[in-house]
Formats: sequence, C-alpha cells, structure tokens
Amino acid sequence: MSTTRDIKLNCFILKEISIFLIYKNTFQSILELSLLSKLTFKIFQNLIISKELNQYNFFLRLKQLKIYIDKSINEKGEDINYQYKLIQYKHFESIRFPFLYDYPFEHMGRFESKPWSALSGEYKNDQNKETKRYLNKFCPSLRYVEVEETIKLYLFNLFSCSGFFKIIRLNINWTLEHPPLSYLKDLDQEEEKEEEEEKLIGEKSLKEDYQFFSNYNYSFNFLNKINPIKIYLNSVLGDLHIFNLNNILNCKTIKTIKFEDLFVPMDFIDNIINNKLNSNIKSFQISFHSGSSNMHRGEPPSPFNTKDFLNQFIEILRKNINIKNYHLKRLSVGKNLDFHYHVLSNSKNDSSISNHFYILLDLLKNKFPNLSTLGLQFFTISNSVFLSPLDGIKLDTLICNIESLKSITQYCIKNKNIKKLNMILNLEVDKIQLETFEWFLSVSEQTQLTVFKIKFPTSLVSCVLKLRNTFRLNNKNLNLDLNLDLKFN
Repeated sequence: MSTTRDIKLNCFILKEISIFLIYKNTFQSILELSLLSKLTFKIFQNLIISKELNQYNFFLRLKQLKIYIDKSINEKGEDINYQYKLIQYKHFESIRFPFLYDYPFEHMGRFESKPWSALSGEYKNDQNKETKRYLNKFCPSLRYVEVEETIKLYLFNLFSCSGFFKIIRLNINWTLEHPPLSYLKDLDQEEEKEEEEEKLIGEKSLKEDYQFFSNYNYSFNFLNKINPIKIYLNSVLGDLHIFNLNNILNCKTIKTIKFEDLFVPMDFIDNIINNKLNSNIKSFQISFHSGSSNMHRGEPPSPFNTKDFLNQFIEILRKNINIKNYHLKRLSVGKNLDFHYHVLSNSKNDSSISNHFYILLDLLKNKFPNLSTLGLQFFTISNSVFLSPLDGIKLDTLICNIESLKSITQYCIKNKNIKKLNMILNLEVDKIQLETFEWFLSVSEQTQLTVFKIKFPTSLVSCVLKLRNTFRLNNKNLNLDLNLDLKFN
C-alpha cells in the first residue's frame, strides 16, 4: 500500500500565506500565482483592492494599470467581463504607486533654475492633471493615490492636484534666498501668522542677513498640509544652516527624518532621542556639514569635530538615561558622502575619541531597545573591539564606509544577529582595493549576512562594476544590492 498521500492547503492557511506572497511582489508574479486556482484568484483579487493594501507593500505601477484597463475595455469604453478581472479597478478607494512615470516628476516639465519657480508659475507640468482625469474616469471610487517617489517641496502643488496625489517622501531644500517659509501662496493662504512672517522675511531678505535667517523660528506649517511620512532636509547651495527646526516635529505623520550635508542642532537631536515633541519618529539620520568653504554669505555655524559631537551626543543620552525610546528603530550618523571620515584606532592621539565612541555605543544600546539599524558611516573603525557594546542588542543591519569594511565584517562574524551590511562609498574614492572586497567575500560565509548593499554616486559607477564582477566570481551566499545615489552627483 502506498504511504504517500496528497497534502492540500485549506482555505484558511492559504489566506495567511497569500499575505506573505503579495509582500513586495510584482504584479506579474501575483498574476501568475492567482491563476493556480479559483480560490487563489479570489484571495488576491480581494487583497489588491483592500484598504490594507499598503500593509502588504504591493506596488502596482501606473503604466501597468493603464495597460490593464485599456486592454479590458471595448470600443464603447465598457468592460463587460469586469467581474472576472484580477484587478477590480472600479473598486479602488486608494492605491499606492512606487512612482507615476518613467522619469522623475521634476524632469517632466519646463523647469526654471529658481528653486521655488513652481510656486510662481514658472514650472509647467499638466501630466498629473491628465493622470488624475484618467483615474477618476475608470476608477470612480478612488479617493487618493499615494506615491513613493521623493517629491521636492517646490513641486508639491503641481504634483498633488489638490491632494489627490499624496506624497510619502518629501525633499525640503532651502537656500539663503529661499528659506523654508510657510506663507508661500500655494501652501498657506490667508493666515495671519504667515502674513506677518511674509512681511518680516520680506524686509530682511533685502539685507541678506544670514544671522536672521539661520536663527529665525520657522513655523514649518506647510508640513501639516502635505502630511509626509518621510522628509529629507538639505540646503541646495549649502549656504544656510538653520538653528530652530523643532517646529518640524509638530507634524505627527512624519516617521523618518534624514539630514543631508546639513547642520543638525543639538536641541533637535535631543527632542528626537528623548521623545520630547514627537514620539512617532522611527528613523533618524544625522549629517555633518563640510565646513565653511562653500558658504559665501554671513557667518555659518562652526563645523563640529568628532570629539565635540561625541561629547554633546553623550550628554544628551545621559540626561535622560532612564527614559527608554522604544520607537526609534533606525539611527544613522554621517550621511554626507564627500565628508572626510574620522578614524577610530588604538593610537594614543585617538584614544580619547575611541573611548567616547565606546561610551556612545553603550548608551545607544541602553537607550534604544528596539534599534534594528545603526549607521556608522561617519566613522572609520580600525578594530572590531570598538563595536563590542552592541553585543546583545537586536541589531540586524549595520551601515559603514569602505575603510571600516574589515572591522565591521569581523564584528559580524562574532555577532550572528547582523543579517544586512550596507556600505556607503565616498565621492573621493577613486581606487577601491579589490583585495579588501575579495577578503570580505572570502570570510562572509562565517557570518549570517544575507544582503550586502552598496550605495554610491554616479562618479563611482566604474569602480562599483568592478566590485560587482568580483562579487559574481567569489560570492556564494550573499545577495548584492546596488543603490545609485542620485543626490550626490
């Protein structure tokens, strides 16, 4: 008698599994899976139009949806077999796209050089209006569309179409001539506070008073009209560093804040670390400005040195040492790719900095019990012993520069919790030692790493391609993720 028997999944188990199958999957893959049976088809059909769609991170591209709709309707504009279609597009109440078009939105219109030209009517782009009309026609239940693409603040109104397209990632960049004001016509209208701000700023802008602009208490009220989830802060020309940024935390939808080559006030860091104004922040990235060489007006804040920063950061952590921050899951230090990294070694000259670094990691471990990602790309670490305070924490991802690759990898061999390693390449790196990379691949099997990610500017494409070729020849277990950083070109 045969001992084999057919094992079938019941509908309850299949529903549970389907949620994982749809997670970060492509439409083509989901379409193929849905054809396995009538039950799977129905399950995926319901998941795609469910209000919980965003939870599954299923990204349907606008181009795919339009092709799908256009092929479904007849000459009269009717879809006679609609009930049998996987995508019940007429029932969409909301939908999320990774991006709307094949090119970034800002490259699709006539753009003048002024950062705020869109708000003055100098930027022309009707593409989103046409897209909105199309979606309203064929998706009558659709109330809004979420877009993962990073949108710059000055394009907000052109992009949003009166709130129909909701921005998840917002890039806020400013200059001395165009500080981050909230009175701008299309962002805040007829509000007394903004009118007063307009008058005050207008008078001072003629004097180009750096001290006034850097110390002014900006309201950042426009954030409550946009309600982004992730914001990226930078100064377009690097000529304006703002000391009062705490009003940013009044926008409660924000969960991620990333500074890019910008002075970060210590009181702002204090507020995030100790949950003083906003307890929703899950990801925080601190950057360092490169000094005053690119400042051409006024007196910018003096650049931090490593020891000053560590002292102040440690002081902030110690102030409320008994108060845990259970919300922050990602903390990264040192985003600016063209900044000179500071070396941590065993030499006498660096012993003070090394000790401070060790203390800092120990405090971070106790302050953030749920920290899963730690970015240390600001530091060049020469010995894995400096990372020992991280033992026992639930970290699964580390971020480093290439100079720290050996030490970080040696630590990953000891700490089996680390599953992902992200390496940031410096703009000034012109020759990457393949021997270091080959060594990393040779010992990576001793770690529990599953993903190795490289973030790099376009100037280093040729170097990264060499690394990729080496990776293909020597790697057995790792997945390589190449991330081109377009912001540093």
